[in-house]
Amino acid sequence: PVVHVTGHEIAPNFPLLNGGAASGFEIAPSLPTGLGIDPATGTITGTPGAAAPPTNYTITASFPTTPDQPASLDLSVLASSTLEGYSTSPASYIAGVTIAPNAPEVLGATPDSFAVSPPLPVGLGFDPLTGIITGTPTTATAAADYTVTATFSGGPDSTFDLSLEVVEFS
Repeated sequence: PVVHVTGHEIAPNFPLLNGGAASGFEIAPSLPTGLGIDPATGTITGTPGAAAPPTNYTITASFPTTPDQPASLDLSVLASSTLEGYSTSPASYIAGVTIAPNAPEVLGATPDSFAVSPPLPVGLGFDPLTGIITGTPTTATAAADYTVTATFSGGPDSTFDLSLEVVEFS
């Protein structure tokens, strides 16, 4: 699925063709406000102007000597960028064992920065530019919620409560 954010210009979305150059492209239903398809190249470009729910679009490429070829594209537009969660959530780590990096899952634009509150258990690091959690926790801690905030230019900020615990090796 392709997810865009209102007010943020999208990277051009080019078609992948097998079997030669197409003579034209059509899409149904119509793309969300602010997005368009070039009928000659099939490239989708623009800046979404409003939120749109996930929709399956059919793009049809026309060829001069072969039947038309349809393809599907699942696309939605968010009103704002969102911090959806973490690659490991909830997170349970073992004291004294280095963790695999735990990365944020963001829909939409790339955040400008991240913050976490309260501070993570001793031995765990938090990168304020990427939001990735790394390190080796040193002591057991009870499960607790850590609020991670992603800050986006043009706002609004988005938060996610990450449940995290550190257990003793048994």
